[in-house]
Amino acid sequence: MAGLPVAATALLLLCAPPAHTDSREDDVHTVHCLADDRRAEVVSAAVLLGTATAVRGEPGQLRAGPGHGRELTVDQWAERHRPDFRRVCRAVMTASGDAPDKGGGESPGALTNGLLLAGVAAAFTVLGSGVERGSAHRRQRADTLSGATHAYSYAAALYLADWETGATTPYDELGRARAELATALRGVRDGGSRRRRAVALAESLPLPDELPTQVRAGAGGFVRRTARDMGEEAVRQRRSLADAVARVEQLHASFLGWQARRAGRAATRAWSRVGVSRSRRGNLTGEEDGR
Repeated sequence: MAGLPVAATALLLLCAPPAHTDSREDDVHTVHCLADDRRAEVVSAAVLLGTATAVRGEPGQLRAGPGHGRELTVDQWAERHRPDFRRVCRAVMTASGDAPDKGGGESPGALTNGLLLAGVAAAFTVLGSGVERGSAHRRQRADTLSGATHAYSYAAALYLADWETGATTPYDELGRARAELATALRGVRDGGSRRRRAVALAESLPLPDELPTQVRAGAGGFVRRTARDMGEEAVRQRRSLADAVARVEQLHASFLGWQARRAGRAATRAWSRVGVSRSRRGNLTGEEDGR
């Protein structure tokens, strides 16, 4: 139960209006995207956006540009390639619903959202342990989905980088990551359109099998694909991968929003029960005074 007020306070802090200066935005990018639990996500996003390439076996490192440079940590890359880091971090924050407001001042909509979040935060404090356990389970499913998404996009990026150059490319790691993401998607239990979207995504994730390095030529014969053909195929696969990951991230953000609305409705019901109880006690007290 103690975690609910803390979560509510965190929501308010995250949604507080940011200062509208470039330096302030850089500070937000640094704090958000250089956090230890987001570095792998930043690497995956940089690879998908084509600003860097992944380093096999090192999910927290990358190479800038086409991948011919030295290996860099995320901190080094952010410092030496600031424009690319800003672009990637904005994409990560937008996908997760944490992009800062770029308006010129605090808008009525921002104030309304702040008041609504304050109401939700206050309502969280009256929820019982049963709601806390349910929220923990839903958060765990959301975290599992997010982690599986990052693992899949990273494994797919490495696989495509090796396959495109004709290197020996084992599919096992990618196959496991894809299966784990599909399982996480099928685990979405909120019903309705989100569940249908999740199941459809699980069944249509790119790279369900190894990519062939040969194509049919003539009657029953096969020839090795040309470098140009493999390069074009890799580009098509990366586009499909980026689209699929973006759709999963949108589903994840929608799932988190649904959780917040569900918790808010539960809090409203709890407050309503408290109000009814007080009203009944007041009526009984009035009847006794009348006697």
